[in-house]
Amino acid sequence: MDTIAALHDSYNGYRTCYYRTFGVGSATASQREAYVRAREWMDASIAMIRPGAGTDQVARVWPQAAEFGFEDEMAAFGLQFGHGLGLGLHEPAAY
Repeated sequence: MDTIAALHDSYNGYRTCYYRTFGVGSATASQREAYVRAREWMDASIAMIRPGAGTDQVARVWPQAAEFGFEDEMAAFGLQFGHGLGLGLHEPAAY
């Protein structure tokens, strides 16, 4: 069983959400594989962040919606790995 924590916060007009999933018990092979893939995507994203880089550039290293069986990016929006500036609670990264 997994436990999911979701926190939503606002500061000076900017909004963010913070999610964490905690596994209870031993991880399965597919869960370990998913973690490794997600870690690779995060590390690749962090490597792209530098002065002048836009979210569209950072988002290029993320998987496409079709890889998860969705028709397009908007259909997979709830699974997004990041947000834009935080002016709204749910806003996609700029592609």
